[in-house]
Amino acid sequence: MFLHSSVPSKSVLPPLLLCIDDDELVLGCVTSVLEANGYRTLSASCGPLGIQLFKGNAIDLVVVDHDMPEMNGCEVAEELRRLDSKVPIIMHSGSPENSARAGAFVDAFIPKGTEFNFLLSAIANLHPRQQQATT
Repeated sequence: MFLHSSVPSKSVLPPLLLCIDDDELVLGCVTSVLEANGYRTLSASCGPLGIQLFKGNAIDLVVVDHDMPEMNGCEVAEELRRLDSKVPIIMHSGSPENSARAGAFVDAFIPKGTEFNFLLSAIANLHPRQQQATT
């Protein structure tokens, strides 16, 4: 007699995104949109806190603002790159002129004020959701 045992598949957690922005309203909107689209999020209101969260969690992608006190987005991205060069970083900034400065440290630049679909598309392009393997 042959018994077939089915092993439950491991559940795949949605990607964990770290959002860093000193504007609480923007931070709340971005995290709400991301969570509504199936992502898990952590949020930080400043660069140093974002770096601390990055060090303590398995972050899959970072969305960071540029104009923040203490550390600007380029400084944050540079430190995150030093810690793990493979994690994608998107700069979400209200100042389009920051895109040239950020280019060395980020994978994409999305201006604030654009539809969230642009941010979601950039995230999907940089970190496609893992599909559960079927056998």
